[in-house]
Amino acid sequence: RESSSSSMRAGFAGLRSGLYEGLMSVPKQVVKGINDHGAIGAASGLFKGVVGTITKPAVGVFDLASGASLAITHSTRPIHASGEVLRMRLPRCCSWETLPPYSALIPLL
Repeated sequence: RESSSSSMRAGFAGLRSGLYEGLMSVPKQVVKGINDHGAIGAASGLFKGVVGTITKPAVGVFDLASGASLAITHSTRPIHASGEVLRMRLPRCCSWETLPPYSALIPLL
């Protein structure tokens, strides 16, 4: 089972990777364009690099949000080592009228 902290670490790793790739996008794409198609490739690479500079950090932010939501999910579900979801409290005894306030003693009676 994945822990909350490992989900957050993965989210921050995705953000860090997105920021790094965004910063390196323009130089990488320009060099790739020059190597593939010369001067016209440089212009194409510059355009692709600028688009990557915007989109790759945005993807990193989504990775962080995904990691944070997984961490919240993991921290709010108490699960036994066998994978069984643990009951936090016994169910309420209900009548068909209004729902009474929870009492730990009533289900035991």
